Amino acid sequence: MTQSEVTQRNSGQASDANAIGRNKPITVSLHLPIQPQFRTIDGLSIRYAESEDPGRGVHALLLSPWPESLYAFEPTWLQLSQYAHLVAIDLPGFGHSERRDDLMSSRAMGEFIVHLADAFGLEQPHVVGPDVGTSAALFAAALHPGRLRSLVVGSGGAAVPLQLGGLLKEWVEAPDIEPYRNIDGRQIVSAAIAKFERYTPTDAAREDYLSSYEGERFVESMRYVRAYPTQLPDLAGLLPTIQTPVLIIAGRRDHVVPLVNAEFLLERLPASKLAVLEAGHFTWEDAADEYAAFVTNWWDRGYAIADPRSSDINEENGAALPVTTNVQQVEVAVLAGGCFWGIEDILREVPGVIDTEVGYTGGWLENPTYEDTHDSQSGHAEAVRVTFDPSVLSFEDLLDRWFFRLHDPTTLNRQGNDIGTQYRSAIFPQTDEQQAIAERVIARVAVSGHWKRPVTTSIEPAATWYSAEEYHQDYLRKHPGGYTCHYLRD
Repeated sequence: MTQSEVTQRNSGQASDANAIGRNKPITVSLHLPIQPQFRTIDGLSIRYAESEDPGRGVHALLLSPWPESLYAFEPTWLQLSQYAHLVAIDLPGFGHSERRDDLMSSRAMGEFIVHLADAFGLEQPHVVGPDVGTSAALFAAALHPGRLRSLVVGSGGAAVPLQLGGLLKEWVEAPDIEPYRNIDGRQIVSAAIAKFERYTPTDAAREDYLSSYEGERFVESMRYVRAYPTQLPDLAGLLPTIQTPVLIIAGRRDHVVPLVNAEFLLERLPASKLAVLEAGHFTWEDAADEYAAFVTNWWDRGYAIADPRSSDINEENGAALPVTTNVQQVEVAVLAGGCFWGIEDILREVPGVIDTEVGYTGGWLENPTYEDTHDSQSGHAEAVRVTFDPSVLSFEDLLDRWFFRLHDPTTLNRQGNDIGTQYRSAIFPQTDEQQAIAERVIARVAVSGHWKRPVTTSIEPAATWYSAEEYHQDYLRKHPGGYTCHYLRD
């Protein structure tokens, strides 16, 4: 295996005179190449970040959630940008974009989304609008039929009557916003992002969130959600008219915007699907890999299946097929057992597997490259992150029927001709339940008599996941007949 050269565009940051934080340095990770810039749209200084176009003919507009910024897409940027040309936006009044009071409502913001697409020359783009982007994106689709290819929304207020919780409910229902002017917005944002369940933002992202709403910027941004009581009833009346396919992604434990909001949309949108992730409010960060997998699968084929206008897909033998409106559950497993090319090649074909990604985990070096992992230099294992549907494939079956058949778990730090700790056999449980299952399965395999030598598979704590370089992803699909030492043993 040889490492190919990875090149990335180094686009500079513009210096719009009205831009918030325009003189502050932006720290960009090699693995998370978000590079914010500014441009003037409709007289407003708007901050954006743009990815290279991978040449698939897919374009997507990503709308920043609140109280965050376009850095909220940092953990999904690499995966999404491998599939589509991305333009991430700080909506007016959010993040570091300039505000105009007449835009601080869902309908007005929906109109502005269309202006954004026009300004960037995006013809029928997909739109990803979590949180406050939900109602704006839906208004855009309702008021401009056919302008957007599909929507991915969720975690934003939608239900009528209002179904909100926590501080969001308090902010929407407060008699006025003046008392909040005495609180520094940085304090409010700090408390909000403390609710992350699993995700730890980079220092650059955290500081960006805080600086986005310092002073009175947070108070002024509250005007948007405080318009929900008048805006959402109007939107509810338009939902049945929206023919644009919509994927709704929601967190099962979201106490700020409860799941009933997603179900409200699912019941009324003619072409929609619902995916419920095991997460709280911040699904795009706390469940980033699952979120990205759903989005890219949606862009790949899901939206077309849900689109009632796609007669070549929804009609069979002259009969219209019903729109799928299902709730899909997801779980993630992280497994290591030698060169990740061969493991991924087998696991991605397993029924119930939604997505696979190869990467590095379990070591001490930050942001490792492929070369860093060799000769036990970084402590990381070559691993595969498997996103699967537990209603189809259980974690126990994934281990029993696949993982312990596709590699030899008795060769310590070795698989075939590959030697080194990076090739160790290891399971990285993501939950306490997975920990218990892994212990049970290893004990069962050890006494099964199937292996002549002792099982050396280790159970290691879940650690930071680093995606491998793009040329490693789906390597054997790109290079049929390439090296592998993995096969299923009976």
